[in-house]
Amino acid sequence: MINKILQHYLNVDASHEQYRHLTILLASILTVTVCMIGFLGFNINTGRYPILIVAESVGVILCFASLYSLLIKKQVKLASFMFLFMVTGICFLVMMFVGNRSYSLALSVIAPIFSVFLLGFRLGSLFSLLYLIAFSWLCISHIGVWKDGKQHGKGKYYKEGKITEGIWNEGKPINFKEVKN
Repeated sequence: MINKILQHYLNVDASHEQYRHLTILLASILTVTVCMIGFLGFNINTGRYPILIVAESVGVILCFASLYSLLIKKQVKLASFMFLFMVTGICFLVMMFVGNRSYSLALSVIAPIFSVFLLGFRLGSLFSLLYLIAFSWLCISHIGVWKDGKQHGKGKYYKEGKITEGIWNEGKPINFKEVKN
């Protein structure tokens, strides 16, 4: 499917020098667009984070704009920058508003990886450096707000030299029994 889209809109085949870059860019934009539409539907359905509904709506619009600039206008760098700034903005908004729940800080590794692939080594490294500075500021400025993630499921608990085992529910140990070493 990606090959056919690239051939139809950009007249690029597998022997073209930018084929690999364009394939990664188009696949990334299409994948993130589908995921953003899914998350937008989920957040609209649950209604838990209204600011993320707005941000994801803007993200979907930017995904379609980057597709337009890539496929219709044939502006590869513009499409790469638009897509990368959208991914970075969504990741920062999720980290700021969701906090340390549901692995939101794991999103911090997405933008630097995309930047190196989509912008090349030099621009991608510069973007990653600026991203690291912004991410460090975010972590330092919100360190007093973020709490430990709540633990669920089976687990072990170490307290006062004793190891106990049981079930975690909403971060509280339930039915814990002492375990022999």
